[in-house]
Amino acid sequence: APTMTDANAAAARLPGESTDAYRDRIFAAITSGSLAATGPTRLDLSGLGISELPDEIGTLSSLEFLNLGKNPLSTLPSTFAGLTSLKILFFLGCEFTKVPEVLGEMKSLYMLSFKANKVEEVPAASIPYRTLGWLILSDNNIQSLPDTVGKCENMHKLLLAGNKLTNAGLPDNMAHMTKLELIRLADNNLAEVPAWIASHPSLAWVALAANPATEGWSEDANARAMLSGASFEGASKVDVPVVDWSELGVDEDEPPLGSGASGAVYAATDRNRSRTAVKVYNLGGKTSDGRPRDEMAASVLASRTGCRSIVRTTARFVKKGSVEDSRVEGLVMEYLDPGEWHSLGGPPSFDTVTRDVYPAGVSLDAAEVVAVARGLASAGAALHGAGAIHGDMYAHNVLFRSSKRGVPAAKLGDFGAAFFYPPGSEIGREFERTEARAWGIAATEALELWDGTGDRGPLDALKRLALECVGERGKRPSFAEIVARVGEPEGV
Repeated sequence: APTMTDANAAAARLPGESTDAYRDRIFAAITSGSLAATGPTRLDLSGLGISELPDEIGTLSSLEFLNLGKNPLSTLPSTFAGLTSLKILFFLGCEFTKVPEVLGEMKSLYMLSFKANKVEEVPAASIPYRTLGWLILSDNNIQSLPDTVGKCENMHKLLLAGNKLTNAGLPDNMAHMTKLELIRLADNNLAEVPAWIASHPSLAWVALAANPATEGWSEDANARAMLSGASFEGASKVDVPVVDWSELGVDEDEPPLGSGASGAVYAATDRNRSRTAVKVYNLGGKTSDGRPRDEMAASVLASRTGCRSIVRTTARFVKKGSVEDSRVEGLVMEYLDPGEWHSLGGPPSFDTVTRDVYPAGVSLDAAEVVAVARGLASAGAALHGAGAIHGDMYAHNVLFRSSKRGVPAAKLGDFGAAFFYPPGSEIGREFERTEARAWGIAATEALELWDGTGDRGPLDALKRLALECVGERGKRPSFAEIVARVGEPEGV
């Protein structure tokens, strides 16, 4: 009998096969029933110019993964609910203005993405609330969600950034999604922080930048970040001066070290012959979770505290742009040699959903486990001391130096989801409790990677602290308390 992999191979695009030829071949196999007969589990039909699906798509009852992204699709046939095994479904960059109601009939659907469509309407009947655990509706025109979203008791991950959602448009029963751990609500029309977010038992990763609710706090933080160290009130231990672009030594002909939604990072050599990393921000740009302006301000404010467990910002620059009156802004950051520092983990997978993935065979000795816990605690204390929440405290955003490369150490980077609150405020204390849970999860993952070598003593205490941080919300310690218990980082 043919195996599953044979079936998937038969359904895959052949080397050299044109878009049209592949689409015609697969559609013929779907309509004739020959594809269903082989029992495929995966099908990638992205970018094939599909504007309409054949009714027989519903006969593919063995399919578990279906990608229909980057197609001019705006409707689904009523037979679609016949995909009874389907768990993962992508419509990234299609033309939907309304989430089809037939999806509410899906029996097994766990992950659903309509990112970057033209969705304005999410009907109550379109949400398969018994099974859905990961919903992506980012970058649409959605003003309100139906209460069937709040009925998703299995929801772990909800991405809603870049819409027009109002407080009235978020149903009251969203608090009932008690397993929800990650929510992205940046760049919406929320006039206040929804009360349930500030009291949620399981949330660990939250992004709320670029909403009217957080706008005043952001303006305050940006004003604080723009002050020079001399005039800066409070705990500014390190100045982050403004320097001239010409002093940075960036070779603009060299390709960037990396680039993303918020900008590009270049290697540079300053006048003291020191290597630096220069990040040039795309200030009009939107990141998936926030915006470049807030990312810059969070980096500057955290660096000013003297914390060395973040990827530190040493200076800021403004350079005239190519267009009249335009300007480009950015940060000069410490250069971390990739031979010495590497990412601690990889982003979550379809299977792990909200948990990072670590390469096979990766393990940590006791000193390395402690270094991860200390580095993240110190970074959290610096950020929250400045009234900032990172929003994405994960191992995949940590650069790590192992015992083999020197004193083990961890530095938190990527402030792209960061947003602000008034330092010392009650809402700020709640956001800190949310992020303490993210710290507890990262510390637990580090403990799970322990290879059994080194001094076990500190690890038992660390395990107890991590349990407190993932436990009952009201009893979670502040980052200052976490640092007092795990100790200050060494070797940075």
